[in-house]
Amino acid sequence: MPLGRRLALLGWAKGNNALILEDDYDGELRYSGHPLGALQGLDRDGRVVYLGTFSKVLFPALRLGYVVLPYALLPAFLQAKELVDRGAPTLTQAAVADFITEGHFERHLRRLRREYGQRRQILVQSLSRYLPDEVRYMAAEAGLHVMLLLPAGQDENKVIRDSAAAGVGVYPGAPYHLLQPAVPSILLGFSGLSEDQIEDGIRRLASVIHGQK
Repeated sequence: MPLGRRLALLGWAKGNNALILEDDYDGELRYSGHPLGALQGLDRDGRVVYLGTFSKVLFPALRLGYVVLPYALLPAFLQAKELVDRGAPTLTQAAVADFITEGHFERHLRRLRREYGQRRQILVQSLSRYLPDEVRYMAAEAGLHVMLLLPAGQDENKVIRDSAAAGVGVYPGAPYHLLQPAVPSILLGFSGLSEDQIEDGIRRLASVIHGQK
């Protein structure tokens, strides 16, 4: 979101006595330019609740997230946390804190950006090779997925079923569109795959899409 729109959103929140929930689960994974600053960093009126997690950039089993709160909300959140559970394991939190303060986390992020960026590039190149005219994809070079817009008239659910039968797992795109009914689309993940697996998966997906014409 451009700076002007960010400031306008913060102004709207202030004028309407509203809160903004900023869920920045993969903000560190940007593959070109510098990572975008959080909306929370621009907030001067206590309007942004910032959520983050280590599950995407360390490992899912860690189950450790965090929230950056306006000071006025701190007592209510602490009380709610006490009612929900007794907190994350102390040893896990201490280990992650040391990992960050000793500089390992930033080095780890640089390696992830390099490796995931290369995998994303292989995915995009494979789309251009096997589906040059049939599909479009979202251009944002960030995150762990690429949204693929299918040819008009294709059945999103059938593409997903046929892809699974061909050994390729993809996600439905419909839940990620604001406007409904959404254009047919699928979500492609690449972080847990090798470069050869990515290219092979796109080749198989292309056969499925070509078969629906």
